[in-house]
Amino acid sequence: IGVDKFPDTTLVIVVHEALYQGTVAATRVRLLAGDHQAVTDADARGRFNHPILMLVEQGTEKISVDLTDAAGATVLASLALDVVTDLGIRRKFGFREQVFPMKQRHRAI
Repeated sequence: IGVDKFPDTTLVIVVHEALYQGTVAATRVRLLAGDHQAVTDADARGRFNHPILMLVEQGTEKISVDLTDAAGATVLASLALDVVTDLGIRRKFGFREQVFPMKQRHRAI
């Protein structure tokens, strides 16, 4: 049914940097949690330093993270974060910094 023991939660996620090799002129990062979406500004070097306030509603199990081209039309790489195990929703303060490997989805990177 999409109900769990955790209430709606607001996360602050800082997208610092995306490291990749390829021919993409500029990229951005898109986060999706249920019906909520947030997008960083595009950057040619993959350096975003962009804090994102993300509402994670009760029952949301995964946050999708996509590295896209500047227009957001092409997904270059993706990652699904589990809100409990990857983002530490059980812990009072989460974590300070973590690197997450993404799965390549397009040959441009």
